[in-house]
Amino acid sequence: MEFELTTFGEVHLDIQDIQRSVAFWRDIVGLQQIGVTNGISNLGIDSRTLLVLHWSAIRLTKVWSYRHERTD
Repeated sequence: MEFELTTFGEVHLDIQDIQRSVAFWRDIVGLQQIGVTNGISNLGIDSRTLLVLHWSAIRLTKVWSYRHERTD
């Protein structure tokens, strides 16, 4: 039985504090900062971008929520 490998592209996140966010993804998660342009920071491994941070001057609000309820 053959399995097909599924992949996806980089993840894009809107953030408020670009310096704090880059520090987290770089220092805690271990990604490398690949480039910064006009409030957009690319992070990844080697030269492959895995995460794109978009700085937003607008205060972000909670867009979605997830609630898990026990069914037993």
